Amino acid sequence: TVGQGSVVKDAEGNKVAVKNAASVAVSNGFVTVSNKTVSAIGQAEQERLMVLPNIDDAFIYTLSVTNDTKHEMTKLVILDNLPNIGDHNPFDTNAVRNSEFMISLLEDQTVSVQILPVDAEPYTPANYRVQYSTGTDFGAPQSKHWTGETPDPEDPTVWTEDPAGARSIRIIITDPIPAEATVEVKFHAEVNGDAEPGATAYNSFGYHYELEGQTIKLEAISPEAGVRVPDVPSLVKRLVDSKGM
Repeated sequence: TVGQGSVVKDAEGNKVAVKNAASVAVSNGFVTVSNKTVSAIGQAEQERLMVLPNIDDAFIYTLSVTNDTKHEMTKLVILDNLPNIGDHNPFDTNAVRNSEFMISLLEDQTVSVQILPVDAEPYTPANYRVQYSTGTDFGAPQSKHWTGETPDPEDPTVWTEDPAGARSIRIIITDPIPAEATVEVKFHAEVNGDAEPGATAYNSFGYHYELEGQTIKLEAISPEAGVRVPDVPSLVKRLVDSKGM
């Protein structure tokens, strides 16, 4: 069982390896901490890999970025491309995630953005912008997608406020984020279409941030979170008497 990383299959569909990656931050004291988890609706427990009780069950993704620096964060842009067959991580279209089925936003749901700890001033929609796109190619690091700007007219990835058919989400926060504070994003999702028993879809997000009094602009990627559909129950035939013994 793979708890972290991506399963690699050969041409016949046999599982032959596990692919994983780790990033090394070289940021001279400007490090942030990010996490991505998934949980069942109505349950507090959050996991990096969750097996759905039923393929039709919706679930909740939670994204978090903690400002672990000593500086106020003046801008935070989060980009999340939803899992799909043949998908890739947010920064590199060649860095495959090997998702085995599609996941989409749950219809008529709202993206929640909050700042923690709880004694911080609560966020309202006036503190951030949520945008959606049917595209998943965000260009090179420091592109306009990552800096929260409007892409050039010829760019195929267009951001709107309409979540219909969205394959990506962008959250732009320009209100100051204090040192040691955490921004937490939640949204509901579901399996879209068919999925083989035991198949897994992987999700991660990238983010761009800027710090008060610093000219450096940094970007990072979260760990992956996985959603797995249940295996087909195994049937065992045995002989029992009238008492079930």
